[in-house]
Amino acid sequence: SFYDLAANDLKKLLDKYCLKPIGTHTGLEGLQTSLDDLIRYSTTIGSKDVTLAYYNSDHRDDWLRLCAVLESVGERL
Repeated sequence: SFYDLAANDLKKLLDKYCLKPIGTHTGLEGLQTSLDDLIRYSTTIGSKDVTLAYYNSDHRDDWLRLCAVLESVGERL
């Protein structure tokens, strides 16, 4: 969840203030270990896009591994 706010509660706040989420940022660990939860949360609040917030590496092989992870995540989204 976002700041320990349940998805339904965040959705109510968004609706109250006539806001629509345009996406969510998440860390790589969240994409790898909590993707089902992230999908449920994003769907509940009406967010259609999930973004990897940050990744940094100086090594080509790390970037290639990241691409494989993101391809797998993308297939599920």
